[in-house]
Amino acid sequence: MQKELTLHDDFPPHSYEQWYESVEKQLKGAPFARLVKKTIEDIDISPMYFPKDSEALPHINALPGFTPYARGCKPSGPICSSWHVAQEIIYPDPFLTNEALQNDLKRGQTAINIPLDMASKQCIDPDM
Repeated sequence: MQKELTLHDDFPPHSYEQWYESVEKQLKGAPFARLVKKTIEDIDISPMYFPKDSEALPHINALPGFTPYARGCKPSGPICSSWHVAQEIIYPDPFLTNEALQNDLKRGQTAINIPLDMASKQCIDPDM
């Protein structure tokens, strides 16, 4: 009979040093820096984070709705007004736009993003 899996007992926590040592072995001489990726904003993204990585964050204990508003401006946070899923719809034809919207809404889209040209924003027919 198969033993029941208990994550805490079967996979005990490891320290950062143990993890780093294991990673270095697997890299076989390649520099650890190759695992750190950069975002377009030049922010380093590490392959793994540990509790010590968040200790120095200035707003780690900030609450939503309170200064410095690092976690949003509403005390309820994302509970009452969660994120929306929006896909930009860029079809020039209203029928194609409607078809794309219908398809996306069936697949979980919750908001609509339709970029309008200057004429459309001013309720002017661009063909006139």
